Amino acid sequence: MFCDGTARDGLRHFTVAAPYNHSLCRSGGDGPDCSGLGLVYSAASALVQSQAECQHVAQLDNVRGDFCFDHHPADFGRSATHSIDLNFLREDTMPDTTKRLLIAIGAVAIWVAITMGVGLIQVAPGTPLDKFASEQIVWGTPMAAAFMLLVAWMMGWRDLGFNNARPLRSWRLIWLPMLLIIGFVGVAILLDRPVPVSVVLIVAINTMVVGFSEELAFRGVLWGAARKAMSFWPAFFLVCFLFGIVHVLNALMTGQFAAAGVQAFNAMLSGAAFLAIRIRTHSIIPVMIVHWLWDLAVFVLAAGRDGPSPVIDPMDQLTGALMIVGPMALYGLFLIRNAKVREGWDDDLVGEQGVQKF
Repeated sequence: MFCDGTARDGLRHFTVAAPYNHSLCRSGGDGPDCSGLGLVYSAASALVQSQAECQHVAQLDNVRGDFCFDHHPADFGRSATHSIDLNFLREDTMPDTTKRLLIAIGAVAIWVAITMGVGLIQVAPGTPLDKFASEQIVWGTPMAAAFMLLVAWMMGWRDLGFNNARPLRSWRLIWLPMLLIIGFVGVAILLDRPVPVSVVLIVAINTMVVGFSEELAFRGVLWGAARKAMSFWPAFFLVCFLFGIVHVLNALMTGQFAAAGVQAFNAMLSGAAFLAIRIRTHSIIPVMIVHWLWDLAVFVLAAGRDGPSPVIDPMDQLTGALMIVGPMALYGLFLIRNAKVREGWDDDLVGEQGVQKF
């Protein structure tokens, strides 16, 4: 098997072609004219990134030749003499996108270890999350965020969504979570639970950092890798599942495993909405803000409660989660219902081209 590839954007790109009678190709105005001579060009393989993928696409396209060429047809005429024998110059058969996904998953695992490890040092076992978030500054979350930023910088990942929403009008897509947040605030006002300003300030700082850190890890680093290594739906559900499952670890602090399971399910549902907004806005900033305000409203509501945290039946918690967060998940799936939206899943689009109108 021979492949001729060029390096572009730090990746090697190959394209499959099969010259049954390469010597008969004659030069034309725009390149070799091989029409009718058995030269098969596979446009679908223009973005494969390794020799193994090149071979795989060749098999899928029923190409029976022995060559893989650089993706521009004009290169075919000279590729016969410039082909690289990969028996002598072997390239790693694992695609770069798969490597990036594995690195991203490993980075998220370390992020979880930092977040939970420092948290367990700060609090005594059995401490409710609302008490933890309202009585002291949480240090594990910013440390984990700093680690994730360092990884992204070292790996050269510039596609994490740190840009304004595109188009600007897509900011309006956050209307449903904002409506629910306003509802939380309204409930707090009706309950007439005075919350000290110092508590609100501590909760605001902690939840802001949590929103930044969790969105960076999951809708930034992990989604940035998964969307390039996998097809849309597997990538989407992988990110939602992992975002939910890490919340089970909160039980290590609270000791309430059933409640942590419900919280994990809750996080999967809300995570679907957050990721859909991330996809539709082509930015991580709107979901960071929504995530922050969501947690802030919930924790301030809990912080205004007198006495110890009540023990709530897990089934009641699950019912409440479905009633409140269930519509969020459905809204997220609604936002990505259009195939044209999902076609841009692998890279954030520039401008309004290809962006679905709401």
